[in-house]
Amino acid sequence: MIKFRLSTHEELKFIQNAIDNLFGEKIAEKFIQNKHLIIGEGNWKEIFLVSDRMITILEAIADKKQPYSIGMQIGELDKNKKFKLSLEAVFEIGKFTSKRIHLTAKGAQTILYGRNISFSAVDKIYKAKKGDYAILLDENGFPIGLGKILYDLAKMKHNRLKICIKNIIDLGWYLRKGE
Repeated sequence: MIKFRLSTHEELKFIQNAIDNLFGEKIAEKFIQNKHLIIGEGNWKEIFLVSDRMITILEAIADKKQPYSIGMQIGELDKNKKFKLSLEAVFEIGKFTSKRIHLTAKGAQTILYGRNISFSAVDKIYKAKKGDYAILLDENGFPIGLGKILYDLAKMKHNRLKICIKNIIDLGWYLRKGE
């Protein structure tokens, strides 16, 4: 059974730092603005983003029941206490970050199969550079995943088939059952 509680100040700062380390631009502040972090403790720690109203509901039922889930799950802390961002959070963070990469239709398909991306699958790059994490968009501009840029993309034009973006998490994960 999962037990839910408000995050401590230290946990809040840790998660904000983890998100900002991925995207910079003070994304965590924009993303979490006017909401609260709830920690779901069971076999591992899940992190949820909730509104004031959900806090009120959780407090009202705390002595009687524990919900199965609450709010939007934005990630979890693994065994090594490393924050792992959820796909739902990636989609929401995509509204705030300028670090985006538009993929070709073939590139989008490649990501959804759980594979890494070569430069030939990149259509357009927005303010993302080597070492950055970027939101991966399909040909229609819909966020489909999170990738880490492995090389200077400006120099990749000469080697279009080389893998340049590592797939971190993608929408196809659900279809592959998280494997």
